[in-house]
Amino acid sequence: MQKYKIALTGAGGVGKGTLVEAFRKLHPEFISISSPMHPVASIISPQAKNYEDYDIDAKNVLQYSCLCAEMNAERVAAENGFSFIAERSVIDFLSYYKQVFSKERTKEYRANIYRFLETNPYDFLAYVPITFSPTSEDLKENAWKERDADSRLKTDACIREELLSMQSRFPSVRVVTVIGGTPEARAANLADMLGRF
Repeated sequence: MQKYKIALTGAGGVGKGTLVEAFRKLHPEFISISSPMHPVASIISPQAKNYEDYDIDAKNVLQYSCLCAEMNAERVAAENGFSFIAERSVIDFLSYYKQVFSKERTKEYRANIYRFLETNPYDFLAYVPITFSPTSEDLKENAWKERDADSRLKTDACIREELLSMQSRFPSVRVVTVIGGTPEARAANLADMLGRF
């Protein structure tokens, strides 16, 4: 059976985690890789409630730590012969990083990501566009989500820009856009797109 490496990419609060759960109901043979942001943040700075609580140096440590955790989880899953679906792609981490740090620092961060993708490319990157806003209850449960529409649009634009750049460097990675209403409809749409290749 063919093994697939899939990652979702999109701004905070677009339903990536829910989509992973719905996809795995259709394809339980996939393992899921959750975003490392919360567990890594709780180790680095347990008192922080959200990303804005970090100063610039702490943000740099957090970003690099989360990126390394994500890359290692994906690498280990693939090396052990598992198909996986990751809640976040390494492109997401780059998109957040470039909004905070200088072009020079971002260049180094991007180089690390591209080095990783040279030996660990995705089969599919599933872009999840902004189609709704998270509810106040959802934001209360997850303080790490972008809390305003402008931030989410900025992240979405950064992700789309990075996807174009990545596609020119790694043309074998298939980028698909996940549409549909409910999480179940989105998961079925994603599974259908995978089946076409």
